Amino acid sequence: MDNLSHFQTPVQTQVPESSCKVTASSECANLPSCAGVPAPQVISQALCSAGTAASSPNTAVYFHTEESTLFFLADGLIAVVPPVFGAVWYFGTTALFTLFLAVLSCTFFDCLGIRLFRKQWKLDPYCFLSGILYGLLLWPGVGILAVLTGAFCAMILAKQIFGGYGKNWLNPALVGFGVVLILQGPAPMGQGLWLVSGNIQGLFLETSLFFSLLGAGYLWFRRMANVPFALSFSVILLALGHFGGVFTPHFLGRIFFFSWFLASDPVTTATTPLGNLIWGILCALLCGGFWLLGDLTGGMVFSFCFMSFCIRSLRRWDWPIALHLS
Repeated sequence: MDNLSHFQTPVQTQVPESSCKVTASSECANLPSCAGVPAPQVISQALCSAGTAASSPNTAVYFHTEESTLFFLADGLIAVVPPVFGAVWYFGTTALFTLFLAVLSCTFFDCLGIRLFRKQWKLDPYCFLSGILYGLLLWPGVGILAVLTGAFCAMILAKQIFGGYGKNWLNPALVGFGVVLILQGPAPMGQGLWLVSGNIQGLFLETSLFFSLLGAGYLWFRRMANVPFALSFSVILLALGHFGGVFTPHFLGRIFFFSWFLASDPVTTATTPLGNLIWGILCALLCGGFWLLGDLTGGMVFSFCFMSFCIRSLRRWDWPIALHLS
């Protein structure tokens, strides 16, 4: 009978709730992802199914969704098709070459950063979207060296040095564009408001407001657009420009692209509508000061990057999470 004791059903003991909390809060950050779902999210779902709950509020940047990150990437790539088509249609081979160089250089430096910091050769597909957005922010006449330098800073200094996509504090495309502005000087401004016809005097992204509206409409349809930020940022910034006497219609295309496309990145933005509303208001106030001084484009780049650095603190003010309003 003593030999049969090994086959007896073991007594089930309940794991203390405090130990589960410690495991979820301190060790899950280093666990690998599972089936496209971040490890902290997997652990939080397991704890919920077991009937346990963390005593402190969750401040992680992850949120529950039925779609994987590849769906977000696919939606982003589809949304930029109309602006890319407009840029190539109106700017011709100049835009095509610059966009190709931007995507190719971003892909190369992203793979190089993964090799340097993570000791492996791996292709992060998000570098394609960052490269396209970075290329759309450029304009004819940008030198090859400036494009390559901006791509290096975007992928290495703004992304891989922080641990890759999902851990970056700044939008890589904006960082690369800011470096190009430093090297090449102020970006040229378009002339007039171009709804359908091509504008070949500004940035590639503002060739036609019609194509930007198509891309933004797709983001809104797929619920990928950051609507609270886009509305608060655009309304307040345009009001500041109007009352400050610096507003002209040709600024609309650039403001629209920045507010709808570059603010749709879930990594460098807030996680609730209230947080994005606050983020948009602060960005608009900061950018409005630059606009009154004569540099709208530089002001948008600086305000977006500065507020992205402050986004971790801003997330702690997202009190609607507790009221289930997010």
